[in-house]
Amino acid sequence: MQVGDRVACEPSWHCGACDMCLRGLENLCRNVIFPSFPDNPGAMAEYIAVPAFSLCRLPDSVSFTAGALAEPLGVGLHAVRLSGLEPGQDVAILGAGAIGVSILDVCLHFGAARTYVAEPMIDRQAYPRRLGATVKSSAAELEAIFEADASHPPIVFEASGGATAFSECLPLVRPAGCAAIVGIPEPDEQCYSARVPRRKELTVQFCRRSRNTLEECVRLLAEGELHAEQYPVREFSLDEAPQAMQAAMNYDGDMIRAIVRP
Repeated sequence: MQVGDRVACEPSWHCGACDMCLRGLENLCRNVIFPSFPDNPGAMAEYIAVPAFSLCRLPDSVSFTAGALAEPLGVGLHAVRLSGLEPGQDVAILGAGAIGVSILDVCLHFGAARTYVAEPMIDRQAYPRRLGATVKSSAAELEAIFEADASHPPIVFEASGGATAFSECLPLVRPAGCAAIVGIPEPDEQCYSARVPRRKELTVQFCRRSRNTLEECVRLLAEGELHAEQYPVREFSLDEAPQAMQAAMNYDGDMIRAIVRP
């Protein structure tokens, strides 16, 4: 890299020395550093020092906005890899925020057939529909569709972090299928019926951020295989950074990411 290069950054930095890192599981590093996570400085500054390994140069065809979205796309790519998705398989996704939309985009790139999305916020339903997904307001509505003709998809991604989303995603999965848990639930302790995954012999795959995804995401963006330029984001100037933070917390309209441009 050269001074002045435009770059995307993976905002979690592994130590390279712990047992997880030595096994190639850098996203599970026991000494991971997250910028902006207390008490680490973040990027709301004129300059920030980052490890060279966390950077990827942006080709001229990839904008700063798309580069900023390489991070949620990396989470989506990692989750889809872990799920074992194969071309021609159906998938369902709970949540159409930045992570859910990224998962949908990556699934389509991997050759998913029918796609289904549950998203309660009406404004956020439009973009997944543009990508061809069947969109409903709740997991219960998707379950009714699947129960009607036993068309449960083999893979369901939980990407909302909703209070009951973990238990709601399990009935949607086909027997012997996979529930990929990407969202961070609140509260941390979750209740669910063990009968559902036990009788279906489901695989429940938890997903931790991303692993070795940044360069591939940037390449796919450059090749037009992923479509972050089309995502419903809203850009703010540096002086508008407080408004950007507030808009993100308020889930304004169809916006899935607030982008602050210097």
